[in-house]
Amino acid sequence: MKYRLISLAAAASLILSLVSCVSINLPKKDGAATESESESKYTPPPYDYDVVENNFIHEMNTYLNMLGSADYGAASVMIAAPSASPVTGDGLPAALSEETVLRNRSVEEKLNVVISAKSTTDDAAYTALWDAKYSGEFFADIIMIRQDEVARFASDGLLTNLKSLPFADFESGFNVKSGVKAAMANSTGYAVAGWATLDADSLPAVFFNKAAIAKADLEDPYELVKSGRWTWDRLFEYASATSGVAVDTPETLADRVLISTGERFTESGLGVTPRVALAVDGASRAAQIARRILDMSAGGADVFASGGASFLVGRLGEMKTLKNSEAVWGILPMPKSSEEQENYFSLVPSDNLVFAVPAGVTGPDKISRVISALNICSYGYHVDAYLTDAMNYYLRDNSSIEMVERICYSATWDMAYTAGPYDGDVASATYNAVRAAATGDDVAAYLDAYREGADFALSRLFP
Repeated sequence: MKYRLISLAAAASLILSLVSCVSINLPKKDGAATESESESKYTPPPYDYDVVENNFIHEMNTYLNMLGSADYGAASVMIAAPSASPVTGDGLPAALSEETVLRNRSVEEKLNVVISAKSTTDDAAYTALWDAKYSGEFFADIIMIRQDEVARFASDGLLTNLKSLPFADFESGFNVKSGVKAAMANSTGYAVAGWATLDADSLPAVFFNKAAIAKADLEDPYELVKSGRWTWDRLFEYASATSGVAVDTPETLADRVLISTGERFTESGLGVTPRVALAVDGASRAAQIARRILDMSAGGADVFASGGASFLVGRLGEMKTLKNSEAVWGILPMPKSSEEQENYFSLVPSDNLVFAVPAGVTGPDKISRVISALNICSYGYHVDAYLTDAMNYYLRDNSSIEMVERICYSATWDMAYTAGPYDGDVASATYNAVRAAATGDDVAAYLDAYREGADFALSRLFP
């Protein structure tokens, strides 16, 4: 892939491409990072910032045509979400807002529906759906709730089993496999995540001080990533040779490290009995890495911004607060466990939104097609638009563009964040076990004590 120098012209060119082609730039890749590394191998989408062309109209139309012919007579589709932004694009950065508008227009034209948004909190949606369960009153056709709220809604019978919906498609290439597995197992699926729900700002990333690396005469970290040599050992080597590392949100650091090393908290997916997949060796290794980072940590993002640390283990969205910082920085994905690990992985945090359908909804075929169409018409363009806004406002060098793209396409969801907040055994046998081990506890003792109860809870929640 080659990139032109970052400029307003490049950003404007990509935005014009979005506006002129009401279709979706489908990357020719296996999808985001998933349960196995072979499912998530990173292959960059073959576009070029010198000549921005939409070459994927055929692929988009192929996926849309798989939904079948349908004309719903301009029927309304109400989507309830914590804010209207992910539904309508209002309040989002320019390119993301434009992409959301074009996505909705494509879905509306394909299915002859009218998409509208209702702003509500998760608690308000829970109460409304509970009341609607007994009164039969309409609340929304689709809801967007946090992943860590799904089990609470589902256990009280407030959600439809998505697997039961006609025309439901969770196997085609527009799906993110780990986004499907996050809330689906056996023959039950309560929610689905995908390109239309991803908040790329929340994805983990490593920022580095370019001047500090150059002064220490160390190899360019971008080259380490591109050659597959960006590992946790290399980060520690670089941090020790410069001015250390800072950490944002240290309480979930162990979670992010574990996923970055290719491990998973759970095994799940349609037709699969869900279970705890955490292994003692992998969890111990991730905990040791997290503990070492915390021991080295000089503070948070403010310390990195002032030049007090060479690295910041944070989130992509921090480029917005760092854009005027003293440090001249770049962005890298979370490191791998070793050079032998094939891919980089980025854990999607538990507060990311997912699509779910209220119990008893009318027009299930319409709702099923709309959810699929929203993800189809976000695949490719959503990340392109995010990159455009980043190029236009925040990024400071061309290599960062590729790094941000890698991070977005390595997004990885895990069922632990769906069931753990609802069931203590699941939490204790997954992310709490690794977090505790990072502070010196025995991860094996956690797994011995809670794995059986967690497996039972998962199978009961997803029969």
